[in-house]
Amino acid sequence: MLGNRPPIQALNRTSNSGRNGFAILLLAAAALGYVASCQSQPHKAKPKAELSASATPPRADAPARNKIEALLKRDEKSERDEAPEAATDSGKKGTKKPWVIDNLVDVGPAGPAAASPRGVVIVSRESGVRLAALARTQAGNAPVPTPVTAIDAEPKEFVSRARGPAIVGNEAYFVDGTNLVRQGLDGGPKVVLAADARPYTQVASSSQSSADAPAMVAYIAVAPTDTQSMIARLWVQGQGCKTLSPEGTTANAVALARQGSGWVALSLEGRTGMSPLHARKIELTATSVNLGPDNIAWVAGSAQPMTLVRGISDATDLWAFVPIERDISRFGLARVRVSDTPNRNQEVHWRNYPNGMEPAPMTTGHVCGQPVVLYARPSAATPHAPQELHLAPVFESGLGTTTLIGASRAFSDVSLAAFDGGALIVYVADHRTWARRLRCTR
Repeated sequence: MLGNRPPIQALNRTSNSGRNGFAILLLAAAALGYVASCQSQPHKAKPKAELSASATPPRADAPARNKIEALLKRDEKSERDEAPEAATDSGKKGTKKPWVIDNLVDVGPAGPAAASPRGVVIVSRESGVRLAALARTQAGNAPVPTPVTAIDAEPKEFVSRARGPAIVGNEAYFVDGTNLVRQGLDGGPKVVLAADARPYTQVASSSQSSADAPAMVAYIAVAPTDTQSMIARLWVQGQGCKTLSPEGTTANAVALARQGSGWVALSLEGRTGMSPLHARKIELTATSVNLGPDNIAWVAGSAQPMTLVRGISDATDLWAFVPIERDISRFGLARVRVSDTPNRNQEVHWRNYPNGMEPAPMTTGHVCGQPVVLYARPSAATPHAPQELHLAPVFESGLGTTTLIGASRAFSDVSLAAFDGGALIVYVADHRTWARRLRCTR
């Protein structure tokens, strides 16, 4: 078209400068030819000693990388889909439910909260631990108000989206600035246990603690050689700290799970494209802490900064749960059996979500003698759909009939604490901290 043709004056200017441009091209070509001729000159081979001295040293994380590369070759046919909530919610007519869920109560402003057998533990900015006590009242088979005393406090007293503490016995463990600290549930001073914690990360304890075992928690620390990297560490009462992450690897999330008479530390190494799930056995003695070899239990897809990992076991098996993207178009809760040795054909079971979410709160525990998983997920595939909180028993064959615990615009944290005859569920949503008591019916 004529409208796209350049003006005649422009064409003339271009033709007038053509000779100069052609000369410049000739000079450039000659220079390139000279460089090429220099590069084509033969080189003397380096002596073998010189080659050996300049060879790249092996990477510190080479053993872990080799395991990961082997697992990436696994057959995706080993992945299975869990039954969706719509199928499990129906159940059999007349089937007795294993628990009664009492009515929801508003505990206080949103903050770093956690369930404990004594009530709701929430950590304030200044004074630290505050306890909303749970009364051990009896009730029948009908839901009643959850007997938790609300906290009288202002929202500004709490960091609304900070992670809740880990509860071991009558003490809370949490990250205060860059310190791993301990404080009694009844208050008192904060005791600094370690000074290398990553701010705003969550401390992990096991829901199956033993009265005769020393207190033990895991946390995310700043790597000593690289302040931009994170690693998983273990603190044990009377034994100090040990590093869980193998040399050269990192960790974004960590969890502890009881398995038989021992313990297992699970840590997720969040990466783009592949996120290895590490498992490491912990053996406690009266005088030492012994860590088993690192085992890559699974290699997940891309993890997000707040992706969680949790573990739960029964008499024979240990499962890891990770809410993570399955592929570019699917997201769900992955359930992986953790074995003693790497298995690239390890089965992975997925409870598919209607859509992805970040964060994706989730926790595990034992309630009424049954392993359970508590997780939030979108209620629909539409963007910004309200979220639902589900409680599901965990069986070897899969997740059982789910109980709907609550709904919200978005959940930022969930926790679960069992006690004789039931459990307490605590979650943070809609700018508030909420609690519901669960009572066993059998």
